[in-house]
Amino acid sequence: MKTQTYLFDPNSKAMNRMDYRPSEYLIPNTELHFDLDDAATVVHSKLSIAPNPASDKQGGPLILNGENMKLMAVKINGKPLDRADYTVTDHELIIKRPPSGEFTLEIENEIDPSSNTLLEGLYKSDGLLTTQCEAQGFRRITYYLDRPDILSSFKVTLEGDKDQYPTLLSNGNGDVTQTKDIGDNRHQITWVNPHPTPAYLFAIVAGELNMLEDTFTTKSGKEVKLRIFVEDGYENKIEWAMESLKRSMEWDEKAYGREYDLDVFHIVAVKGF
Repeated sequence: MKTQTYLFDPNSKAMNRMDYRPSEYLIPNTELHFDLDDAATVVHSKLSIAPNPASDKQGGPLILNGENMKLMAVKINGKPLDRADYTVTDHELIIKRPPSGEFTLEIENEIDPSSNTLLEGLYKSDGLLTTQCEAQGFRRITYYLDRPDILSSFKVTLEGDKDQYPTLLSNGNGDVTQTKDIGDNRHQITWVNPHPTPAYLFAIVAGELNMLEDTFTTKSGKEVKLRIFVEDGYENKIEWAMESLKRSMEWDEKAYGREYDLDVFHIVAVKGF
């Protein structure tokens, strides 16, 4: 029987509900671009930052979570920051004097999925790149306010080698069958999730996968594309999963009046997750 060893951070601390304070800053919109590579994935983030009116603190430093990554560049409103304007530690990127009001923060960093043995953030397993961001894995992808009360609308662009990463998946609307050829045997796709979402729900899967397709028509008449992705050898195990998915979507509508609000619904089932 194959076993999996999981490593945990011995320095992690308990988080108590009574200690909760609203974040001083919000991130209404998040744009991410991934140049995928097993050992050197480059992530470019473009974050809209705004003061949080619910916070009793205003005008302090912007403290972003981040671990096990190489910081390459930081810009505010398109202007590169001097090294004296920020501090990088093993767990944080601290912008010492951010602008008052709303501003745009751009960060470029590099991560190594192949050496990510914690299996948090973006990691390589069984030839695939995949993610685990719950509860605090997103901070191993890029610098961010990695906490569940920070909700953001995500726009995510993935690019990579066609042979190594023929399937490029993330959250939100998009058509996995319609990638854009960008030359040098590479392609890209953009996924858009307009609904504000916490970072712990962020997901990426990139690699060679097989797909089962179907559709579901909502009670208002909208057609939703359903797709289930698996590795070779598992294709005959997912027809019941597709039927169960359609029944559950119908049940949500009947029991709760909840109609699915995106154009696609994807399930990825891989043995390495």
